[in-house]
Amino acid sequence: RTTVVCGVRAKLANPPVMKPSEGYLVINVTIPGVSKGVTKHASEGAATLNQIIQEMVSNSRMFDPTSLIVEKEKLCWALFCDVIVCNNDGNALDACLLALVGALKNTQLPGVTVDEDSELPIVNSAIKQEVVVREIPVCVSYAIFRESYAIVDPNAEEEKLSSGSTVVCTLEKGGMCYMSSVGGGVEGERKVEMFENAKIHAD
Repeated sequence: RTTVVCGVRAKLANPPVMKPSEGYLVINVTIPGVSKGVTKHASEGAATLNQIIQEMVSNSRMFDPTSLIVEKEKLCWALFCDVIVCNNDGNALDACLLALVGALKNTQLPGVTVDEDSELPIVNSAIKQEVVVREIPVCVSYAIFRESYAIVDPNAEEEKLSSGSTVVCTLEKGGMCYMSSVGGGVEGERKVEMFENAKIHAD
């Protein structure tokens, strides 16, 4: 019953100094205090989710930042992705990444040119440009019990009772872009099984 929504705000901005041919993406995960299932550590949990998702997005190279450039060194699109956990009944990480990917795939940007004389942007709403999502990362979380048993997609109660957790993020086109264990994780063949299971979810 975990519920996550994601909205994307697009703004025209100056390209990063070190990457003048690219636009950029800013992700912000929030767990409001009024959300069902939220504990007093909500802000800490949101920061952790934000950090992991940023790493998954970066490692997967899921979107092409050059597709957000309007004019090199002058103007680009900056996408601000607000991910909000409305109801946390466990496995919020998987739901957050899924909401983010879905929101980006449905984002359309208007056409923009830069006036040569005034150097001001001219927006043409009649032209629609999709955000280029070239790879889809799929996250699968496991709750670990007694360092040998694993439950996929755990709910909040199962997360509380578990001795640890393992997260695997695979790519739709194959490969893995993130894997981590906290607490009593599993080793060896069990990790291989988790990776293979995560690949099936990605397919």
